Amino acid sequence: MNSLVMDTHKHRFEDLYRMMEAFTRNLKRVLPPEPTDPPLRTSGHRQTTCP
Repeated sequence: MNSLVMDTHKHRFEDLYRMMEAFTRNLKRVLPPEPTDPPLRTSGHRQTTCP
């Protein structure tokens, strides 16, 4: 009984993990990482130039 329950839980976890991976992939497609990077870099440059 316990082994069966563990197997079902494992399968559920794997499905959830796959769904999360697909979700993150879709997010990366919709929101490319390029636009989010430059603002962080510019803010870092501002901190270095204006102490």
